Amino acid sequence: VRLGVTPSLCSMLTAPVAARFHAAHPAVRLTIREGTTRAVREAVAAAEVDVGLFSSEEPAEPLQCEPLLTEQLF
Repeated sequence: VRLGVTPSLCSMLTAPVAARFHAAHPAVRLTIREGTTRAVREAVAAAEVDVGLFSSEEPAEPLQCEPLLTEQLF
């Protein structure tokens, strides 16, 4: 599984999730590619990664996006 993720989400989410994923699925290779929101979107659109995680409220057409979490800043 190839995962594209932005730097801010990478430091917050990727390490713990990757460790749990590996423990549950040791035979599956997980590749993590870090990049800007634009780079992650482009990588998904080009099928260079299977899933992209990024933080943005902008439309990401033609990609299908699902919110994983919301956060109130103030």
